[in-house]
Amino acid sequence: MKFQSKSIVFLLSFLLIITSKVMSQNWDDSLKVIMQSNFSDSLKLQKLGFAINLLSNQNNPIANDFLSKQIELSSKKPSNEFLTAVYYSKSSLIYNSAKQADLFSMIDSCLYFANKSKYYIYLIRGNRLKSNFLISSHDYQSALEFSNNAYNYSKELEDQREIVKSLATLTQVHESLGNKKELIELTSEAIAIAEKNNYYDLLPNLYIKIGSAYFILKNYSQVANYYFKAKDLVEEKNVVNFVPKTYGAIGGYYVQMQNYDSALFYLEKADSAMNQYKNYLSAYSIYTNIADVYGKLNRRKEAKIYFEKSIAIAEKEKMFFVGRIYLNYANYLNEQKEDSLALIFVDKAIEYIKLKNDKEVLASAIRDKGLIYSSMGKFEKSIEYYRESFYVNDSINQIINQENLNELLAKYEDSKKEAAISKLNSQKQIQQLILEKQKAIIAGNQIEAKKKQSEIDLLNKQQEIQELLLAQQKEAIELEVMKSETITRKLKITEQEKQINEATLKQQILTKRLMLVGIFILLSFLGLGFNIYRINTKRKNDQEKFNLQNQLSELKLEALRSQMNPHFIFNALNSINRYILRSDRETASEYLVKFSKLMRLILENSKLITIPLKDELEALMLYVDMELLRFDNKFEFKLDIENSIEKESVNIPPLVLQPFIENAIWHGLNNKEDKGIISLCVKPKDKDTLIVIIEDNGIGRQKANELKMSDTQTNKSFGMQITSERIKALNKDKKNFKIIDLYDENNNAIGTRVEIELTTKAA
Repeated sequence: MKFQSKSIVFLLSFLLIITSKVMSQNWDDSLKVIMQSNFSDSLKLQKLGFAINLLSNQNNPIANDFLSKQIELSSKKPSNEFLTAVYYSKSSLIYNSAKQADLFSMIDSCLYFANKSKYYIYLIRGNRLKSNFLISSHDYQSALEFSNNAYNYSKELEDQREIVKSLATLTQVHESLGNKKELIELTSEAIAIAEKNNYYDLLPNLYIKIGSAYFILKNYSQVANYYFKAKDLVEEKNVVNFVPKTYGAIGGYYVQMQNYDSALFYLEKADSAMNQYKNYLSAYSIYTNIADVYGKLNRRKEAKIYFEKSIAIAEKEKMFFVGRIYLNYANYLNEQKEDSLALIFVDKAIEYIKLKNDKEVLASAIRDKGLIYSSMGKFEKSIEYYRESFYVNDSINQIINQENLNELLAKYEDSKKEAAISKLNSQKQIQQLILEKQKAIIAGNQIEAKKKQSEIDLLNKQQEIQELLLAQQKEAIELEVMKSETITRKLKITEQEKQINEATLKQQILTKRLMLVGIFILLSFLGLGFNIYRINTKRKNDQEKFNLQNQLSELKLEALRSQMNPHFIFNALNSINRYILRSDRETASEYLVKFSKLMRLILENSKLITIPLKDELEALMLYVDMELLRFDNKFEFKLDIENSIEKESVNIPPLVLQPFIENAIWHGLNNKEDKGIISLCVKPKDKDTLIVIIEDNGIGRQKANELKMSDTQTNKSFGMQITSERIKALNKDKKNFKIIDLYDENNNAIGTRVEIELTTKAA
């Protein structure tokens, strides 16, 4: 058998070389060349099979044309049975190119011809194909039979690689059946063989499979152990087929651990690997996990993009669970308050779930629709769908219960027949043993007689056990019957409740219609009363608005008076006079020009509610220049405006910054011995708010207050108080104005910082 396998491999390799030369031409021409050649039908089938493999790997739709020709040739029943088995096996791999019925027929043909030719390698592969087909059809019990066949044949052939592959298929069935213990045991066996034989291309998938099994058991340390073993292997041995799946599995692990940064890192690596290697087999789970992470991080835009990507793939691949994917997306949209879109997708989910008869989630899908209606405030609809979900759940339970009951009845009938036959055989054996026992007693052979009695007792015991098992089966059937009757009663009650609710709803509709007339009359009176109330309210609001405008005007006048206080004007004129007396006419002239320009700007700006930031800064700089001249450059002024601020288009109230600079100069720096520094920094907080920071390195507020108390000439300024009130009014009473005292390490005052938030307006 091993020699036969080697000969076949050599023949297939030879055929592959010939085929590759033919395939170097245009594919349409290649198909014609093959079909018009003088090759035997078996050889044509092989050439077509190799072309199909190559084209299907490239996702080339021309594979369908080659497959059609294969089906046409296969109807001629070629005599070379093992080649025909190979053909059907290869054809069966083209899932996307074959209909389900055709695929089923191809796999059965593969098994038939492989069995007829005793070609074990394709008996193994055919059984695995049949198992995979049945798994995709959710017939797990039948899949278990064929995967066991594949495993047994591979052990008989003593082909270690095929044993590992067959074990992998067997674990997939147990995974679908929820048999965790068998899943871990069989996967561990496959891993041991693969590690011993260095099957690096098979190990990553096995590591991921056993890691996923431990995931179900919530043994996360083992999950991480196997997932990272898979990662190390695919990176070290460059097993590109499993790179996306491995990174995607690790990303899913980190999602479960709520480590979203690491999850995104590996999921994005998986996405990149999928595109690099053109391997999209794990795309659905990867994109779904990415969408889940972005949803957890409240990055709605990215989450929607990846939800839509996973939906697109599921629709393209016609996955059984497309309905569940729609449902997940609908629930996410509901969480994001996108109720209308959520309703569209929950309807699509229910439609697809019904189409695929996905009974496990139908009731929850209908309940989720009720939840969406509840979010929309449509509570009657919500209650309606909640009730329907309970009814559907009971109906599904009844169907499942009936299926269980039918299965139990069938098993019971089979057991009864087997028990009857077994009992008949046992009775015959017992009669025979009784005769043999009597002969032994007559012969005086007590040991033989005791032996025969033991055998009789054993047979009687077996009959008792069989009868006990039958009784247990009967009890189980009776229990299922009781469950079925209970569910049936519940369904009848639910149906009666539905009828009562419908009758109640009709009565409510009639009552509502009668109430509408009364409500209309009542609303007319209410409308009249509301109109009178609205007129009175408008008058009151107009009066309040008028009062506020008066207060604003008063504040504006107070601010103007504060800015043009006599003390400042007197000091300015004294400075001009000092420069004239010192014969420094040029400086005096410069000072006078700046003074007049500042007075003009103050008067002009005070007439406006808001002015561009540029104009406010111009007036401020004139003031600072004058103070610098007057104090012989005793301090330095630094201005920092962030580049993103458009000074010409951002408007702020006029004369709002100068009082703070004036306060810093007079109270912070005036009594400072060394040179002072004042800085003004303006930066945006958001679209409609500026942050202004004014900082000086003066003597601090406490020292300034002490000096002020000891000064006999106490000139009281209201500039700071008025400006703070203006800022408060502008910001609608929000607390966004604060003064911070600055201290060094020894708790000595080193200056003051003022932080202001200004609400801006577009020019």
